Amino acid sequence: LVCIIFETVHKQVDLTQNKVAMAEKFVGKYKFVSSENFDEFMKELGVNYLLRKIGNAVTPTVELSLDGDVWTMRNISTFRTLEVSFRLGEEVDEVTPDGRNVKTTFTYENGELKQVQKATKAGEKDSIFIRRLEGDKLITTCICGNVTSIRILQRIERCFFTTAKCQYTCSLLGCLNVDLIGDFRLHF
Repeated sequence: LVCIIFETVHKQVDLTQNKVAMAEKFVGKYKFVSSENFDEFMKELGVNYLLRKIGNAVTPTVELSLDGDVWTMRNISTFRTLEVSFRLGEEVDEVTPDGRNVKTTFTYENGELKQVQKATKAGEKDSIFIRRLEGDKLITTCICGNVTSIRILQRIERCFFTTAKCQYTCSLLGCLNVDLIGDFRLHF
């Protein structure tokens, strides 16, 4: 019985540490820097000419936040602001910037945040977005069919997390008290 309890607590600590490590890595605010082959990617998705021109012209800001185990990604631009909230590994409904309704699943694999968008309408295509960090640069690889685009954003803000079980704030490089297994909130 003691071994089972220890193993359960140990797994909870590992999951919490993994969540904190991922949060430390990705939570923040990022500003668009550059893009390669994005027009071809949008063409492959079936995005019309006018929306492709808009898509190539906007310079979005992306905010990634975490509240408990619910992630939120906000894409903010002069064209429109879109938000999707999700739990890792669970499918959610999402509306894309070009207005398509998709079923989206986010996973965290090998230090990368992977987003798979499944088309819900016949004739529309699936797409994949793989986000990784290189220093303070968020590199997003966008894939549709055989077309790949790379979009680069620069981190402009880091975050802090606060725990619900105590009233102190730790910087990302600060503390993790294993007694605080449970919810924590990340804020900008």
